[in-house]
Amino acid sequence: MPLFNLKGSRESNITHTETYKKVVIDYLSIKGFIPIKDSAIDGCLSDLILINREIQGQIETHVEIKWDDFSINQKKFRKEFAEYFLLYLRTPRLKRFKFVIFAKNIENINLHFKLFDHLDLNEIKDQCKKIEDVLIGEDLEYFKQVDISDKVEFFSDTSLYQGDVTELKMTIAAELGAYPDENDIYLRYSTLEENCNIKNDKDKIFSNIKEIKNIKAFWTADTDFNTEREVLEILEYPPPFYLYENKLLSLYPFEDYNNLTNIINESTIQKINIDEWMEDEDKKHVIIALLNKMCHKFCQLIGLYKKEDEYIYFYPAFENEMQATESWIKIEPKGKKMTERKSNRLIFKKFKEMTLNPYYIHFAVNFEVINFDKKLFFIIIPKKVFTSNGVEQLEGKKAKKIQETSFINPLFTRNRNLLLEQLFWAFTLFLSPKLREKHIIYKNEKDKQIQFHISKIIKMIGKDYFELFDLNKKPVIDDDEIDEEDDYNDSILQYLNQI
Repeated sequence: MPLFNLKGSRESNITHTETYKKVVIDYLSIKGFIPIKDSAIDGCLSDLILINREIQGQIETHVEIKWDDFSINQKKFRKEFAEYFLLYLRTPRLKRFKFVIFAKNIENINLHFKLFDHLDLNEIKDQCKKIEDVLIGEDLEYFKQVDISDKVEFFSDTSLYQGDVTELKMTIAAELGAYPDENDIYLRYSTLEENCNIKNDKDKIFSNIKEIKNIKAFWTADTDFNTEREVLEILEYPPPFYLYENKLLSLYPFEDYNNLTNIINESTIQKINIDEWMEDEDKKHVIIALLNKMCHKFCQLIGLYKKEDEYIYFYPAFENEMQATESWIKIEPKGKKMTERKSNRLIFKKFKEMTLNPYYIHFAVNFEVINFDKKLFFIIIPKKVFTSNGVEQLEGKKAKKIQETSFINPLFTRNRNLLLEQLFWAFTLFLSPKLREKHIIYKNEKDKQIQFHISKIIKMIGKDYFELFDLNKKPVIDDDEIDEEDDYNDSILQYLNQI
């Protein structure tokens, strides 16, 4: 692919990467590209991932943004370039992404013309040797075994753009007649209007947030306990609680069924309306923490494991299970009616069982409480968790490497699949008693007490499946397309079986 020089004779200004990224998005949007991932939000290797369905179908475009001087010979970038190279090579051939580099200034521009514009084989072989110097272990062995034609293909699928913020804006203005008003966040996408395939018709969309309406108050009392561990050492299966300024906060009243009553000073019991504490910035965070304790307690009781330091929950795999699916009822609006349909959802799968480094992928959920516009909401966001044995989590570079090399298939990020994942978790958390009972991890004499807590928390959470919003516009989607998208789960399973 060519190297595009957008620079004139002007001197470039020093600009923050995120500012540069914003203008890059503007530039690519007039070319018909739509952003689907941002490293600042999604934590992916690429600064941006975009798609242009009209030109490239489902093929992704990965963008690396360098707001300082750039050269492929820079050691600090060569290792990063090698990561993209490996990610590209390990992606199935028909799904390999296009790679784009935006840089304020490109050093030794003649070399880069030879590599990316002329596809000079000798220069490419020389760069591949230098890349081998920064690789180790399995990555190095894999890279050496890849045919040179595949390596040339990566350079062919890579484009370089040279230009700073001002020069990019000038290029945009030349194509549009003027640079979009920065105060109008929609004007910059006006060139996509003809292609957005929107019709004026009523529609309903699902929200991944659910307002907390059933919890109006909590109870507080003095206690001599200072840490959560101290409480758990003497009480089995206590209700959700939080310690704050020598007080114990509980969502349950301090009555006989609440064993927290045994560790408080009953003469200091107070019932407090949540709205009162929401007016105070510090106390608001305490309320959110207490409600997240309730979410964690509930997920634990129904058999979900929590990712360390995050409110992300997943079904564990026990006794060397290879994979598991869960049945659920998909409830969706169709016209003025709600339709129900039984379905199955993959919840985990094991890979590389016969190697020294087997791992599991778990389709997980971020379930927590957030504050928005002075109201409290549950939020549901589909996630992935990787474990070594079905329980113990893989972290850091190892998990990121698995994610980037094996799970970048667009099947995972298509709107329909993400919606089905969201509906599955909404059903699991808010509606399905059978699912809760099936996965309780405690099988002893305390079952009745656990069931009591589950039913109590369910009443506080509420059984609403999801929240819908009415719109006056909708995308043009054929019914056949929806029917095809309902098979995504089968397609994902087929894809995973090939890994």
